Amino acid sequence: MADDNSLHVSRHFLDRQAQKVRFIPFAEAGPAEDAAPGTMLAHRLFVTGGWRQELKQHIVSIADLELKTVPAQELVLSADKQVLTDFSHKGRVTALQVKQWGDGNVMVVIGSANGGISRMRFKVPLGPGSALAEIQMVDMDSDTHEGCLTVWQQCHTDNVAAVDINTDKQQVLTAGIDGQLHLLPMQWEQGSEAWTSHDTCYSDESGYVSYYDAQWASIDTFVTASTTGGLQVWDVRKKSCRQSDLKWGMTGVSADIGKGTARQIHSIATHPSQPDKCASGASNGTVAVWDMRFTSAPLVASTGKQNAGDVWQVQFDADYEPGPAQTPPVMFCTDDGLLCRANWAARADAPLTHMQLNAQQRLSSTPEVSTLLSEASSINGFDVDGSEIVAVVEQECMCYIKRRSQAF
Repeated sequence: MADDNSLHVSRHFLDRQAQKVRFIPFAEAGPAEDAAPGTMLAHRLFVTGGWRQELKQHIVSIADLELKTVPAQELVLSADKQVLTDFSHKGRVTALQVKQWGDGNVMVVIGSANGGISRMRFKVPLGPGSALAEIQMVDMDSDTHEGCLTVWQQCHTDNVAAVDINTDKQQVLTAGIDGQLHLLPMQWEQGSEAWTSHDTCYSDESGYVSYYDAQWASIDTFVTASTTGGLQVWDVRKKSCRQSDLKWGMTGVSADIGKGTARQIHSIATHPSQPDKCASGASNGTVAVWDMRFTSAPLVASTGKQNAGDVWQVQFDADYEPGPAQTPPVMFCTDDGLLCRANWAARADAPLTHMQLNAQQRLSSTPEVSTLLSEASSINGFDVDGSEIVAVVEQECMCYIKRRSQAF
């Protein structure tokens, strides 16, 4: 099931159980050969991390979705998936991030359940209609004989909960269940003298804090979610931290106050152009949009389902916003198979503390929350790029959604 703004929804068998997915930037569409005038051919690259049962291996894969479209009619004629390359990975993939900077430079950073960080760097063509053969692999941490990604840095002792890339400062942020945060320089190699002196580690000396997620908010600040509840904003210039007011509860949802650690934030997403905004996804199908100046309570939305699934991932729908003065829409996926979009545009003039959805309303009758996908099993992760969405489902499935150019 998809909402009315979806032009095209297709499902593709992955032959692997993917936990994470990210789009990889690539050239724009070009004219399709041997096709009707106005037909365009595009490649939508994406990377996944998951488990391949028949090989009994954790796998990082780069795949392509070849799209034939008629842009003038907003029509998708076909969507064909092919896996371009597989790399075995030591440990379950628990974090994945992709960033582009400069002239087609792309970095992929992978975090694992054994505390290691791996990476791939390559250049993608930018000219419209470019071919896949023009991708150039620049560097990667791998054993070329075994086809296995190797560890770039072993900086955590347990699950890597999050990785994020700051292209301005050339740093990789990592957060772990072990209560450590690391800032790793992108360009220095393992074992070099510069590495040890420039790896900045933020540790929880008491050992009672675990991090669930972390993302850069600006050049010098990043945000974390941890077992302490709420959000923490860190400034790398001061190595200082500001904590949200716990009177808003562990998740920013008033209904969760007094329920202790039974309710937790599982995922966060900072806004790409508004550094004072952060979205969070938490237990029981709830999401919140925080003002990171912490001057007012967060705005909250819910799927409206009783005993709703936990939110695994959130992301701002930045290219589909009604205006900078309004609360930006948020997309989120849950472990009971929903991919949803929360939109507060109709309530943009109300005070932030009054913008709370009625959690008893059913999803189908709540105009602020729409369903983009409804699956029989968990939607483990997704990524959004303009009008296009890719999501991975527990049952070895990848879903591709193409939306209309105007979504509201």
